[in-house]
Amino acid sequence: MFYYKTDGALAMFDLTRQDTFDKVVHYIQDFRQNKAADIPIILVGNASDLVHERVVSHEEATALAQKFDTLYIETSAANMSNVEEAFMTLVTAIYQKKIAEQPDIVVIGGSEWCVI
Repeated sequence: MFYYKTDGALAMFDLTRQDTFDKVVHYIQDFRQNKAADIPIILVGNASDLVHERVVSHEEATALAQKFDTLYIETSAANMSNVEEAFMTLVTAIYQKKIAEQPDIVVIGGSEWCVI
């Protein structure tokens, strides 16, 4: 995997396929070992619209997110449910981490960085 200059990650799995959930554990572990332990990761369970085909429970996914100290969100690419929210949650987490690391930086005009 490619981690150079990575500030965050969406770790996605398919709610209808147990094998993807099992693999996402290894991806998160690999990311944590090869990057930094404090890089924001959002665990994303996709295909939430396929309720009758679901094999990974909300509780199982939430437990995994807690184990890795990540946030968890369920999305559906088919109906666009929570897709934007997943990305915005990641961007917000990255932004908050950057501000915490550099408290002498403030945002001016919504997008400009200024050192004071």
